[in-house]
Amino acid sequence: MNTKADQHIEYHKSFNTGPVRLFMLLSGLKLEIKFPGMRMTRKAPKCSTILRKEFGLSGKPESLYQQFLALLVQHDVPLPGEAHKATAGEA
Repeated sequence: MNTKADQHIEYHKSFNTGPVRLFMLLSGLKLEIKFPGMRMTRKAPKCSTILRKEFGLSGKPESLYQQFLALLVQHDVPLPGEAHKATAGEA
């Protein structure tokens, strides 16, 4: 699919806190979709911006969410809570 994204996800899976960061990006993007203009922190870039730069994804936040969720499921990244239930229903 997207080589840059695949490399970054495999890199994050290589250390203990990597999947947590991936899940936080997904959660932050969900927050940005639900409340436009809202960010996880004041000083860091938006999650959508991080996903575009680091993972090479493109599109509107809703599209980014679907693309990133599909990447996480494809690479078997453990997803806690609702995100995991949503992906189990799609499979």
